[in-house]
Amino acid sequence: MSQTATVKSQPATATRATYLLLSLVIIFWAANWVVMKQALAVMSPPLFFTMLRLVGAALAMLLVSLVIREPLLPLAGERFMLAISGIFQIAGMLGFATAGLAHVGPGRAAVLVYTLPLWALPCGWLLAHERITTGGLVGGLVGFLGIALFVNPWLVDWRNPRALLGNALVMCAGLAWAIGASVYRRRKWSTSFWTQTWWMVLWSAIVIAVIFVLSAPHPRFSTNAISIGSLAYNWFIGTALCYWWWGKALSVLPAARLGQIVTLIPVLAFLMSAAVYGEHIGITVIGSMVLIILGIMITLRSKNVARPADLDSAALEM
Repeated sequence: MSQTATVKSQPATATRATYLLLSLVIIFWAANWVVMKQALAVMSPPLFFTMLRLVGAALAMLLVSLVIREPLLPLAGERFMLAISGIFQIAGMLGFATAGLAHVGPGRAAVLVYTLPLWALPCGWLLAHERITTGGLVGGLVGFLGIALFVNPWLVDWRNPRALLGNALVMCAGLAWAIGASVYRRRKWSTSFWTQTWWMVLWSAIVIAVIFVLSAPHPRFSTNAISIGSLAYNWFIGTALCYWWWGKALSVLPAARLGQIVTLIPVLAFLMSAAVYGEHIGITVIGSMVLIILGIMITLRSKNVARPADLDSAALEM
């Protein structure tokens, strides 16, 4: 799992190094879907992995904050709503996504979670009083048609409760992300991108930890290379390093362009999952993915739409 704050482009220009770092971020975040699937095979329940992931990520970002000398507290008056937005975008999104990932392939999960811009249309209208433009409506219809095709009975066994539950959970993850994004877009923020990110991750870690403790689970954790490696990957590469690089990209590239670039993440994640787990790639799957991505691209080009680059990179980090 990826905080995204509204960050305006600076006068600085993007260099080859910028695009190289951005390419690595996309690859690392896409690969993390496969990494998480492997982690869930050696530790359970999914909420346990989510808690370890977020607590470790918060500590890793704390260390980076101290190194780069970024403030740990958002500006007064922004802390509560940033926390609420982050809890939906990170705790809610990652909680649902990880739980769903236990039942479906990482490629399918990535595609459905990244339908955020489509869910953001009704959420933005209801929560942020945003007008749905013609482009947004067309994009939404195309994208939701792709989702319907992606979960049709020929691709998903509707007689299998685990398959239905898994698909429903990852779609709830996209919806939770969209709700948090809509809450975020209700106002403009003055707190720096990195501090917003750290604050949202921190409160998401707290909420998930509390829920985990109250649920009185019996966690299973195998101390092996897969479990340790997957957690370390999420803490230091998927979170701290990639957030840092993402922030640098946001400082020199338009948010709308980045929003379109991140649509490569679910596509790349699906291809990686097909290679590792043998997820089926047929004409129906390709057609549904094309419709979903096309719908997202049309939606991102319309005005007043929650773009991934304007929201929470923590969700992108999946």
